[in-house]
Amino acid sequence: MNTQQNQHWQKDPRLASMDPEKIRFLTDFSDRLRSLPKDKIMPFLLLLRQEAEQKHIRFTDQEALLIASVLSTDMTAEQKHWMETMRSVLQRRS
Repeated sequence: MNTQQNQHWQKDPRLASMDPEKIRFLTDFSDRLRSLPKDKIMPFLLLLRQEAEQKHIRFTDQEALLIASVLSTDMTAEQKHWMETMRSVLQRRS
């Protein structure tokens, strides 16, 4: 996937009402995540969660579902399954 494809989610109209600070946080997350090998993703997600808490950024359940929906639009079934697994793991840790 090229950069343009990776960034198209930012223009999704479903995110128009989301706090711009949250969008910036997600953009930074997306940029940093793109360069990680799979075995580093889980520790990164946990670190990211801590960063969000430090910045007082909290996503509602509805926002989390919306983000997952937007990000998974162009994913393969395998990628969607992986994303849902990661989301489940992170929810259990909260």
